[in-house]
Amino acid sequence: MPVQEFKFYLKPEVTFKIISTKWGVFTFIGGFVYLYHLLFTIAGVNNYTDITRTMDCNANVKQSAELNTAIMDVPIAVVTIFHMLEWIRWLLFLTAALVNVDLIRPYYALSCLNIPFGIIALLIGIIGRFGTEASQCSDTAQVERGRFLLLQIIALVLHFPLCMLHVIFFKFKGTEWCHEWYLKEEEDEDDD
Repeated sequence: MPVQEFKFYLKPEVTFKIISTKWGVFTFIGGFVYLYHLLFTIAGVNNYTDITRTMDCNANVKQSAELNTAIMDVPIAVVTIFHMLEWIRWLLFLTAALVNVDLIRPYYALSCLNIPFGIIALLIGIIGRFGTEASQCSDTAQVERGRFLLLQIIALVLHFPLCMLHVIFFKFKGTEWCHEWYLKEEEDEDDD
């Protein structure tokens, strides 16, 4: 079989064959993104339930605890759901690489849903952080919650590169490399 066009190597069955054959490299790549989203998920849950969520944002005006917590609850929840879905998506990728179970189709299906949702969620988080009440709250009473939403700017910048990290790696290595590992058997990995 001759070397194919690049898009051939992005087909689910071909991608699965490459990542399961060269599983060490793709475990490292997938593990990095997996941990990134796991840590953001943990931080999101922590900030959603943070003890400071009920503190008054304005010392001059007393509000109920429900009103204080509502200022940043929705943006934090939406962003955390996005990171949780990405964490699950990369778990599918890692399972394909490590356990040799073809989960690339569900990985791609979840990608179609979560990549656009991620842009929307991250924008909601960033806009929510810089809203009038949230901005004031972030400077006074709910500093950690505001910082979490502020970090979503970095997450937005890294969104596309991290979503397509294996594709970027394939492109960097080239079609010859992809073709070589597509044709190799799993026990040949130690030779490279």
